[in-house]
Amino acid sequence: MNRPYHTGLTGRVREAARKMGEFNNSAMINALDLKTYKEARRVRKVIKALRKAGEIKNVREGLYQYIPGMRYGRPSEIAKRIYRAMHVKGLFSATEVILLSEADNRYTYRVIRRLMECGDLEEAGTRRNVLNRKEVLFRVRHKDDFYLKYIARKD
Repeated sequence: MNRPYHTGLTGRVREAARKMGEFNNSAMINALDLKTYKEARRVRKVIKALRKAGEIKNVREGLYQYIPGMRYGRPSEIAKRIYRAMHVKGLFSATEVILLSEADNRYTYRVIRRLMECGDLEEAGTRRNVLNRKEVLFRVRHKDDFYLKYIARKD
């Protein structure tokens, strides 16, 4: 590909995956015309991140498929898992939500920040975690409204 490197590897991998449909790691590395092992390792990490984000799915072991239309954010399944974990726990830390929903931590923190801005979550205090570090506790303000707004909706 004749693109400068400063455009980012994720965009290049996403574009190549869109063109190829089904692919494996080595086909992606060849399509991007990468020369070093370091670049190949970065491509594998990008593919793993895109799989976690739901943009790429496993067809079988080592073979992936690009899912069109999942760009710009996580699929609603992951967001719903985060919302459900928050609703079930009631009083929770971000770490607990990450463990229960198996979501990416950056995305989980972004969801928590957005819900706090909307007024659906509030800080409930702090506690010490296993590593004796402080972690912030959050609370769903109105459980019934939260359920209807985020979990029961039909998207």
